[in-house]
Amino acid sequence: MKKMILKNTLTTLLTCSLAFVLSTSLAFAEETAETSTTARVTASSSVRINKEPLKPGFIKGKRLEIKDIRQNTKEAVKTERQTLKTDVKNIKLEVRSGSTTKADARMDIKAKKEETKQNIKEDQENKKENVQRIRGEIKDKRKENRLDRLKMELEKVMKRFRAAIERLEQLANRIDSRIKKFEERGADMSTPKAKLADARVKIEKAKTDVLAIETFSNTAFSTTSPEVIKNARQLIDTAKESIKAAHRALVDTITTLESAAKLNLTATSTTNTKVHVEN
Repeated sequence: MKKMILKNTLTTLLTCSLAFVLSTSLAFAEETAETSTTARVTASSSVRINKEPLKPGFIKGKRLEIKDIRQNTKEAVKTERQTLKTDVKNIKLEVRSGSTTKADARMDIKAKKEETKQNIKEDQENKKENVQRIRGEIKDKRKENRLDRLKMELEKVMKRFRAAIERLEQLANRIDSRIKKFEERGADMSTPKAKLADARVKIEKAKTDVLAIETFSNTAFSTTSPEVIKNARQLIDTAKESIKAAHRALVDTITTLESAAKLNLTATSTTNTKVHVEN
C-alpha cells in the first residue's frame, strides 16, 4: 500500500513538472512566432522611389508659363514680319514717287530684312532659353521631391527595424529571466546562457547596422543617383540580415533552453524515484 501511494505521488510530481515545461515552451513559442512575424515584415522592407507626380498646381503653373512664352514669341515674330512687309511697301511707294532711287530702295529693303531676321532669331533664342529654364525648375523640383521621398522611405524602414530589434531585446530579457529561474532550481544552464550571449551580440550588430542607415540618411547623400540608391539598398539588406540572424540565434537559444529544462526535470525525477524506492 505504501509503495502504491509513493508511486502515485511521484507520478503526480512528474506530471506537474512536465506541464510546467510544456507551458514554458508554449509561451516561448508564442513569443517566437511574434518575433518571426516581425522578421518577415522587416524582410519585405526596401527602398522604392516612385516617380510620383508633382502637385498639379505647380505643373499647371509652369506649363502655362511655357504656353505664354511660346504665344508671345509667335506674336512677336508675326509683328516683325508684318512690320517688314509694311516697311517694304512704303519704300516701294517712295521709289514710285521719286523720293528715292531703286538702288537705295534695294539697300533699304535688304537692311530691313536683315534686321527683321535678326530680331526673329533673338525672339526664338529667348523663347528657347526661357522654356529650358522653366523645364529646369520642374526637373529641380522633381529631384527635391525624390530626395524627400527617399528620406521618408528610409525613415519607414528604420522605424520597422527599430521595432523589430526592440522586440528581440524584450524576448532576450525574458529568456534570461527563465534561465535564472531554472538555475535557482539547480539546473545546468551553461549552454543556453552561451547561446543567449551570442544572440545578444547579434542584436547589437543589428542595432549598429540600423544606425548606419540613419547616418547615411542624414549626411551621405544629396542626389538620387543610381549609385546612391544602390548604397542605400545595400545598407538596408545588411541590417535586415543582421536582424534575421539575431532572431535565429534567439530561437536556437529557446530550443536549447527547453532541452536543458526537460533534461534536468527528467534527471531530478529519476533521482527522486530511486531515493524513494530505496527508502
